[in-house]
Amino acid sequence: MRPPPRALRARAVHDPLTGVHNRGFFNEVLQTQVAAAMRGSSPVSVMMVDVDPFKRINDAHGHGARDHDLRVIAQAMARATRAYDIVCRFCSEPFSL
Repeated sequence: MRPPPRALRARAVHDPLTGVHNRGFFNEVLQTQVAAAMRGSSPVSVMMVDVDPFKRINDAHGHGARDHDLRVIAQAMARATRAYDIVCRFCSEPFSL
């Protein structure tokens, strides 16, 4: 049995490790927001956060520790933002909002 379309969309736009939105969703939203801002002559803000030093965490404690830390950081960012802000995992470690 196939999941309903809403469930498929949720899987398609969320990062399975962290639970926040993924880069594909970021690209969709950014395109939409920039177009709306240009029509209304209003600003758009994007903040990129690159959390370091994950290589050292991997080397010292393994990928499991890195994955745990990424989940903790993603959830902290999601809790710290406003309801209409969007937190996305942009690449392996960087996030955007």
